[in-house]
Amino acid sequence: MKKLVNKAVKKANRKPSMFLAAGLIVTNIVLMAIVKEGSKNEEA
Repeated sequence: MKKLVNKAVKKANRKPSMFLAAGLIVTNIVLMAIVKEGSKNEEA
């Protein structure tokens, strides 16, 4: 996981705007996944 982050950071230094957009999308997906998992756990 850290290797992927380091690669992403290196790419970000070259293409900041693209990385920011991708980062926001990934963050949103991860947050949604966490929320879905949380609601599943509450129901169980």
